[in-house]
Amino acid sequence: LQKKELFEDPEFQCKDYSVFGNKEPNMNISWKRPKEIHENPVFSKDGFSRFDVKQGSLGNCWVVASTAILTIHKDLFNRVVPSGQSFEDGKYAGIFHFVMWKDNRWVDVVVDDRLPVDEDGDLVFMTSNTKEEFWSSLLEKAYAKLHGSYTALEGGSGIESMAVYTGGLTEQIMLDKPPKNLFKLMEKAFERSSLLTCSNIVRTQLAIESFQYALGGIERDKLIRATSYQVMATDGQERQLIRLRNPWGSEEWKGAWSD
Repeated sequence: LQKKELFEDPEFQCKDYSVFGNKEPNMNISWKRPKEIHENPVFSKDGFSRFDVKQGSLGNCWVVASTAILTIHKDLFNRVVPSGQSFEDGKYAGIFHFVMWKDNRWVDVVVDDRLPVDEDGDLVFMTSNTKEEFWSSLLEKAYAKLHGSYTALEGGSGIESMAVYTGGLTEQIMLDKPPKNLFKLMEKAFERSSLLTCSNIVRTQLAIESFQYALGGIERDKLIRATSYQVMATDGQERQLIRLRNPWGSEEWKGAWSD
Protein backbone atom coordinates (compact mmCIF):
# COMPACT_ATOMS: atom_id res chain seq x y z
CA LEU A 1 0.00 0.00 0.00
CA GLN A 2 2.79 2.43 0.90
CA LYS A 3 4.53 1.88 -2.43
CA LYS A 4 1.19 2.17 -4.26
CA GLU A 5 2.07 -0.93 -6.26
CA LEU A 6 -0.15 -3.92 -6.96
CA PHE A 7 1.19 -7.24 -5.71
CA GLU A 8 2.41 -9.81 -8.25
CA ASP A 9 2.89 -13.28 -6.78
CA PRO A 10 6.36 -14.61 -7.69
CA GLU A 11 5.40 -18.12 -6.51
CA PHE A 12 2.30 -18.53 -8.70
CA GLN A 13 2.92 -16.55 -11.84
CA CYS A 14 0.60 -15.71 -14.71
CA LYS A 15 1.98 -18.49 -16.88
CA ASP A 16 0.41 -21.44 -18.67
CA TYR A 17 1.90 -23.89 -16.17
CA SER A 18 -0.06 -22.23 -13.34
CA VAL A 19 -3.22 -23.25 -15.19
CA PHE A 20 -2.29 -26.43 -17.05
CA GLY A 21 0.61 -27.79 -15.00
CA ASN A 22 2.55 -30.25 -17.15
CA LYS A 23 -0.32 -30.66 -19.61
CA GLU A 24 -0.44 -29.13 -23.06
CA PRO A 25 -2.57 -25.93 -23.05
CA ASN A 26 -5.94 -26.52 -24.72
CA MET A 27 -7.13 -22.91 -24.76
CA ASN A 28 -5.76 -19.38 -24.87
CA ILE A 29 -5.56 -17.89 -21.39
CA SER A 30 -4.79 -14.34 -20.31
CA TRP A 31 -4.91 -12.85 -16.84
CA LYS A 32 -6.88 -9.88 -15.54
CA ARG A 33 -7.47 -8.27 -12.18
CA PRO A 34 -11.09 -7.89 -11.01
CA LYS A 35 -10.90 -4.13 -11.62
CA GLU A 36 -10.17 -4.93 -15.27
CA ILE A 37 -13.13 -7.32 -15.43
CA HIS A 38 -15.80 -5.28 -13.64
CA GLU A 39 -15.98 -1.55 -13.04
CA ASN A 40 -16.98 -1.95 -9.38
CA PRO A 41 -15.60 -5.26 -8.07
CA VAL A 42 -16.26 -6.34 -4.50
CA PHE A 43 -14.76 -9.14 -2.44
CA SER A 44 -18.23 -10.10 -1.23
CA LYS A 45 -21.69 -8.61 -1.65
CA ASP A 46 -24.34 -9.01 1.04
CA GLY A 47 -22.30 -11.61 2.90
CA PHE A 48 -21.32 -15.09 1.76
CA SER A 49 -23.61 -17.87 0.58
CA ARG A 50 -23.56 -21.09 -1.41
CA PHE A 51 -25.01 -19.15 -4.35
CA ASP A 52 -21.69 -17.30 -4.61
CA VAL A 53 -20.06 -20.49 -5.89
CA LYS A 54 -20.44 -21.54 -9.52
CA GLN A 55 -18.25 -24.09 -11.28
CA GLY A 56 -16.24 -22.97 -14.29
CA SER A 57 -14.42 -24.86 -17.05
CA LEU A 58 -12.57 -27.14 -14.67
CA GLY A 59 -13.51 -30.63 -13.51
CA ASN A 60 -13.26 -29.69 -9.84
CA CYS A 61 -16.86 -30.03 -8.68
CA TRP A 62 -15.50 -31.66 -5.51
CA VAL A 63 -13.85 -28.34 -4.58
CA VAL A 64 -16.89 -26.32 -5.67
CA ALA A 65 -19.31 -28.43 -3.60
CA SER A 66 -17.10 -28.25 -0.49
CA THR A 67 -16.68 -24.49 -0.92
CA ALA A 68 -20.45 -24.04 -1.10
CA ILE A 69 -20.93 -26.13 2.05
CA LEU A 70 -18.25 -24.10 3.82
CA THR A 71 -20.38 -20.94 3.51
CA ILE A 72 -23.05 -22.55 5.69
CA HIS A 73 -20.62 -23.08 8.59
CA LYS A 74 -19.60 -19.52 9.42
CA ASP A 75 -16.91 -20.32 12.02
CA LEU A 76 -15.09 -22.59 9.59
CA PHE A 77 -15.60 -20.17 6.72
CA ASN A 78 -14.19 -17.21 8.64
CA ARG A 79 -11.04 -19.18 9.41
CA VAL A 80 -10.50 -20.12 5.76
CA VAL A 81 -11.55 -16.73 4.37
CA PRO A 82 -10.19 -14.03 6.72
CA SER A 83 -12.34 -10.92 7.08
CA GLY A 84 -11.35 -7.38 6.12
CA GLN A 85 -10.30 -8.11 2.54
CA SER A 86 -11.51 -5.55 0.06
CA PHE A 87 -11.12 -3.74 -3.26
CA GLU A 88 -11.75 -0.39 -1.60
CA ASP A 89 -9.23 2.43 -1.96
CA GLY A 90 -6.85 2.44 0.97
CA LYS A 91 -7.27 -1.31 1.53
CA TYR A 92 -6.58 -2.74 -1.91
CA ALA A 93 -3.08 -3.72 -3.03
CA GLY A 94 -3.86 -6.64 -5.35
CA ILE A 95 -3.09 -9.18 -2.61
CA PHE A 96 -5.44 -11.61 -0.82
CA HIS A 97 -4.89 -14.49 1.55
CA PHE A 98 -6.67 -17.64 2.68
CA VAL A 99 -5.95 -20.27 5.31
CA MET A 100 -5.96 -23.98 4.44
CA TRP A 101 -4.86 -27.24 6.03
CA LYS A 102 -1.89 -29.03 4.48
CA ASP A 103 0.78 -31.38 5.85
CA ASN A 104 -0.82 -31.40 9.32
CA ARG A 105 -0.76 -27.63 9.77
CA TRP A 106 -2.66 -24.50 8.82
CA VAL A 107 -1.04 -22.68 5.91
CA ASP A 108 -1.57 -19.03 4.98
CA VAL A 109 -1.87 -18.99 1.18
CA VAL A 110 -1.18 -15.59 -0.37
CA VAL A 111 -2.18 -14.81 -3.97
CA ASP A 112 -2.39 -11.80 -6.20
CA ASP A 113 -5.77 -11.09 -7.78
CA ARG A 114 -4.88 -11.73 -11.42
CA LEU A 115 -7.38 -14.33 -12.64
CA PRO A 116 -7.48 -16.51 -15.79
CA VAL A 117 -9.86 -15.23 -18.47
CA ASP A 118 -10.73 -16.49 -21.96
CA GLU A 119 -10.49 -14.67 -25.27
CA ASP A 120 -13.74 -12.83 -24.51
CA GLY A 121 -12.37 -11.60 -21.19
CA ASP A 122 -14.67 -13.83 -19.13
CA LEU A 123 -13.50 -15.76 -16.07
CA VAL A 124 -12.56 -19.32 -16.98
CA PHE A 125 -12.94 -21.01 -13.62
CA MET A 126 -15.02 -20.62 -10.44
CA THR A 127 -17.26 -17.56 -10.41
CA SER A 128 -20.08 -16.04 -8.40
CA ASN A 129 -23.65 -15.65 -9.60
CA THR A 130 -23.09 -11.99 -8.72
CA LYS A 131 -20.85 -10.66 -11.49
CA GLU A 132 -19.03 -8.08 -9.38
CA GLU A 133 -18.19 -10.53 -6.55
CA PHE A 134 -14.78 -12.24 -6.56
CA TRP A 135 -14.10 -14.02 -3.25
CA SER A 136 -14.85 -17.49 -4.66
CA SER A 137 -12.60 -16.97 -7.71
CA LEU A 138 -9.75 -15.84 -5.46
CA LEU A 139 -10.25 -18.72 -3.03
CA GLU A 140 -10.09 -21.19 -5.93
CA LYS A 141 -6.85 -19.55 -7.09
CA ALA A 142 -5.36 -20.03 -3.61
CA TYR A 143 -6.49 -23.67 -3.68
CA ALA A 144 -4.84 -24.09 -7.10
CA LYS A 145 -1.62 -22.52 -5.84
CA LEU A 146 -1.58 -24.89 -2.87
CA HIS A 147 -1.73 -27.83 -5.31
CA GLY A 148 0.57 -26.44 -8.01
CA SER A 149 -1.90 -25.58 -10.79
CA TYR A 150 -5.59 -25.30 -11.63
CA THR A 151 -5.64 -28.59 -13.55
CA ALA A 152 -4.23 -30.35 -10.48
CA LEU A 153 -7.72 -29.88 -9.01
CA GLU A 154 -9.43 -32.04 -11.63
CA GLY A 155 -10.95 -35.34 -10.59
CA GLY A 156 -10.47 -35.22 -6.83
CA SER A 157 -12.62 -36.31 -3.92
CA GLY A 158 -14.85 -34.32 -1.62
CA ILE A 159 -13.12 -35.78 1.44
CA GLU A 160 -9.86 -34.19 0.26
CA SER A 161 -11.31 -30.69 0.04
CA MET A 162 -13.15 -31.16 3.33
CA ALA A 163 -9.83 -31.88 5.03
CA VAL A 164 -8.19 -28.84 3.38
CA TYR A 165 -10.97 -26.53 4.63
CA THR A 166 -11.50 -27.98 8.10
CA GLY A 167 -8.30 -29.69 9.20
CA GLY A 168 -10.60 -32.39 10.54
CA LEU A 169 -10.94 -36.12 10.11
CA THR A 170 -12.85 -37.31 7.06
CA GLU A 171 -14.69 -40.54 6.38
CA GLN A 172 -15.79 -42.05 3.08
CA ILE A 173 -18.71 -44.47 2.77
CA MET A 174 -18.98 -46.46 -0.44
CA LEU A 175 -22.58 -47.02 -1.50
CA ASP A 176 -22.08 -50.28 -3.36
CA LYS A 177 -22.27 -51.91 0.10
CA PRO A 178 -23.72 -49.21 2.38
CA PRO A 179 -24.15 -49.75 6.12
CA LYS A 180 -27.72 -50.60 7.13
CA ASN A 181 -27.87 -47.55 9.40
CA LEU A 182 -26.59 -45.12 6.75
CA PHE A 183 -29.53 -42.72 7.08
CA LYS A 184 -29.11 -42.60 10.86
CA LEU A 185 -25.40 -41.90 10.42
CA MET A 186 -26.25 -38.97 8.15
CA GLU A 187 -28.81 -37.59 10.59
CA LYS A 188 -26.28 -37.74 13.43
CA ALA A 189 -23.69 -36.07 11.22
CA PHE A 190 -26.03 -33.12 10.64
CA GLU A 191 -26.81 -32.93 14.37
CA ARG A 192 -23.07 -32.57 15.00
CA SER A 193 -22.70 -29.90 12.29
CA SER A 194 -20.57 -32.19 10.14
CA LEU A 195 -20.03 -31.31 6.48
CA LEU A 196 -21.34 -33.84 3.94
CA THR A 197 -20.84 -34.28 0.22
CA CYS A 198 -21.56 -37.15 -2.14
CA SER A 199 -20.33 -38.21 -5.56
CA ASN A 200 -21.84 -40.51 -8.16
CA ILE A 201 -18.58 -41.43 -9.85
CA VAL A 202 -18.89 -44.55 -12.00
CA ARG A 203 -15.95 -46.03 -13.85
CA THR A 204 -17.26 -48.72 -16.22
CA GLN A 205 -20.09 -48.94 -18.74
CA LEU A 206 -21.66 -51.76 -16.72
CA ALA A 207 -21.58 -49.60 -13.61
CA ILE A 208 -23.06 -46.70 -15.55
CA GLU A 209 -25.94 -48.83 -16.80
CA SER A 210 -26.54 -50.25 -13.32
CA PHE A 211 -26.47 -46.75 -11.85
CA GLN A 212 -28.92 -45.47 -14.46
CA TYR A 213 -31.27 -48.35 -13.73
CA ALA A 214 -31.07 -47.83 -9.97
CA LEU A 215 -31.93 -44.14 -10.34
CA GLY A 216 -34.76 -44.68 -12.79
CA GLY A 217 -32.91 -43.00 -15.68
CA ILE A 218 -30.00 -40.78 -14.80
CA GLU A 219 -30.13 -38.82 -18.05
CA ARG A 220 -33.88 -38.29 -17.94
CA ASP A 221 -33.99 -37.13 -14.33
CA LYS A 222 -30.79 -35.07 -14.48
CA LEU A 223 -28.78 -36.53 -11.64
CA ILE A 224 -25.44 -35.88 -13.24
CA ARG A 225 -22.89 -38.63 -13.58
CA ALA A 226 -19.36 -38.11 -12.17
CA THR A 227 -20.38 -35.07 -10.14
CA SER A 228 -20.02 -34.07 -6.50
CA TYR A 229 -23.12 -32.74 -4.76
CA GLN A 230 -23.68 -30.90 -1.52
CA VAL A 231 -25.74 -32.90 0.95
CA MET A 232 -28.00 -30.17 2.28
CA ALA A 233 -30.47 -31.96 4.58
CA THR A 234 -32.21 -35.20 5.48
CA ASP A 235 -35.88 -35.85 6.25
CA GLY A 236 -36.97 -39.22 7.59
CA GLN A 237 -40.43 -38.45 8.98
CA GLU A 238 -42.49 -40.24 6.31
CA ARG A 239 -39.86 -41.32 3.80
CA GLN A 240 -36.10 -41.20 3.95
CA LEU A 241 -35.28 -38.20 1.77
CA ILE A 242 -31.96 -36.48 1.18
CA ARG A 243 -31.73 -33.01 -0.37
CA LEU A 244 -28.79 -32.46 -2.72
CA ARG A 245 -27.48 -29.37 -4.50
CA ASN A 246 -25.71 -29.49 -7.84
CA PRO A 247 -22.72 -27.09 -7.91
CA TRP A 248 -23.14 -26.67 -11.68
CA GLY A 249 -26.36 -24.78 -11.05
CA SER A 250 -27.65 -25.53 -14.57
CA GLU A 251 -29.00 -29.08 -14.26
CA GLU A 252 -31.28 -30.45 -11.57
CA TRP A 253 -33.23 -33.46 -10.44
CA LYS A 254 -36.65 -33.53 -12.10
CA GLY A 255 -37.99 -36.72 -10.58
CA ALA A 256 -40.22 -37.26 -7.54
CA TRP A 257 -39.95 -34.66 -4.73
CA SER A 258 -38.03 -32.24 -6.93
CA ASP A 259 -38.56 -28.56 -6.22
